[in-house]
Amino acid sequence: MEANFETINKKSAMNLLRFNTENRKEKPKHIYSLAEEMKSGRWKENGQPIIIAEDGTLLDGQNRLRAIALANYTGKFLVVRGVDKKSKVTIDTGVSRRLQDVLQMEGFASPNETAALIKRIIPYDKGVIPDVTDGNITGSPKQKVTNSRGLDFAKENKEELLNNIKFIISIKRKTKDKTITAGFASSLLYMIGGFEFSTIHLTFIKTLFGINTEEDSAAHWIRKTVLKAKERKDIINTRWLYGVCINAWNLYINGNPAVRYIKYDTTRKLPKPEKLITVKELETA
Repeated sequence: MEANFETINKKSAMNLLRFNTENRKEKPKHIYSLAEEMKSGRWKENGQPIIIAEDGTLLDGQNRLRAIALANYTGKFLVVRGVDKKSKVTIDTGVSRRLQDVLQMEGFASPNETAALIKRIIPYDKGVIPDVTDGNITGSPKQKVTNSRGLDFAKENKEELLNNIKFIISIKRKTKDKTITAGFASSLLYMIGGFEFSTIHLTFIKTLFGINTEEDSAAHWIRKTVLKAKERKDIINTRWLYGVCINAWNLYINGNPAVRYIKYDTTRKLPKPEKLITVKELETA
């Protein structure tokens, strides 16, 4: 068995993939994420080897090699050759390092909540509906956010993320309400207010938690509808919940009229959250 750092490019990656005959299925989303890392310059050689058996069969590294080809990337990778083919059943049996683990090692406060928020924000900014799988709320397939991409985003927006999470945690501590989860509330706050949210944005989020909710308001309708669904143990579609909440926000800042129900077609794009007009903007209009 020999281990060496080798320069691998698109051509050599495709050559190694010719012998990828006894591996598990490739993971397209993971491949795309790795390719994006390589294109953006965020990819770092971490010592994880590409493993090749004695007869040349590729045992581990297919997704990295496919990403190299997709990104047309050239770099040095640790390659271990001459491994017993029978050892393939022991490969990748360890616990994966998650984004929250990375954030904790980097000293971030509330790493679990921060990781959950980042994993929703990055897809949303790319036009993908954030995935929510907590409780009995489910939604669209996840768009993978790599640890390095998530860490970069966390470092670039550390204070803003912390302010968002602090507010949501403080609200959850004041109420036992389970209409929406903290993760959903954090991402919704970002959708309607970005990182420059105001007291009006915060007050709206409070209404969804049942704090100062006005009867017959859009927020009150959402609460009643979601609580009934949870009592019946119905699955709540994430896209639908984001859609009606954004529609409720738009109604809230336009007089908060009484409503009997809110419509949102899940086959359509998410409604666009209306922007608050500040006094300064009114003066310069």
